[in-house]
Order: sequence, then structure tokens, then C-alpha cells
Amino acid sequence: NLFGNAKNSRALRFAMDNVNYAMESMTRSLRMGLNYYCGASTPSGLEETMDCTGGGTLVAFVPQNNPNIRITYKWATRANGTKTIERCEGNVCVEVVSSDVNVEFFKFYVRGSSPSDNLQASVYVLVKGSVDVKGVKSSFSIQTLASQRNF
Repeated sequence: NLFGNAKNSRALRFAMDNVNYAMESMTRSLRMGLNYYCGASTPSGLEETMDCTGGGTLVAFVPQNNPNIRITYKWATRANGTKTIERCEGNVCVEVVSSDVNVEFFKFYVRGSSPSDNLQASVYVLVKGSVDVKGVKSSFSIQTLASQRNF
């Protein structure tokens, strides 16, 4: 029993470390962005910006070191019906959390999205979900704030 419990505990820790790493990576990327866009659908151009004080399930931005692409983080549904977080460059998207993680709530709140706003852009991220390890669900809730570093 002890060996089985230790194995389950390691699996849970691995999944939660994965979620924390995904959030840290997303936050670092957001800090170095420009032209933020928040909403429910992908923006049409690199210059398009939009704040969302009511929250959105997608945030897109142009990386400071590569102004010719747009990176998008979004809430997506897997084939099995569970939810995940995807990072997209153009039309190529990859999951940033493991398959053990079900992201039940994912919202972005963006303020100061346009460079003409003369505000330091900030992106507030809320994530709630659960990790399923051998039929046992453990809930988590993470929130973070990323402020633009190249202001």
C-alpha cells in the first residue's frame, strides 16, 4: 500500500509540476510581447489589439524578438472531451499541459493592449482544473499577472 501511495503521489506531483511549468512559460512569453489581443477568436492581423476587461478564452501577442509572427494561448477541447491549454504559432498548435490535466476554467483579462494606450500592458490569467491520477481527482487553481517588460 505504501509503495502504491508513493507512486500515486509522484504522479500527482509530476502533473502539477507540469501545470506550474506551463504557467511560468506562458507568463515569461507574455511579458515580452507586443500588440496584445484578448477574446474568443484569433485576430486577423499582427497589428490588431483588444483589451478584455470581461475576460476571454484566448490571448494573442506578437513576440518582441520576432515581430512577424503571432503567438496564441487558448483554451481547447481534446478528442476525449476534456479541456487543455494550447500554444499556437500561426496554425500550428501544441498542448502545454499533460493529458492527465483537465483545464475546467481558463480566462485572460488584458489591459493596455495597444502601444498607443500609453499604459504598461498587463495580462491576468486564471486557471482552474483537476488532475486525475488513477481515478482520484485533485483540484487546482492558479492565477498570475504578467506585465509587459518592454514598456
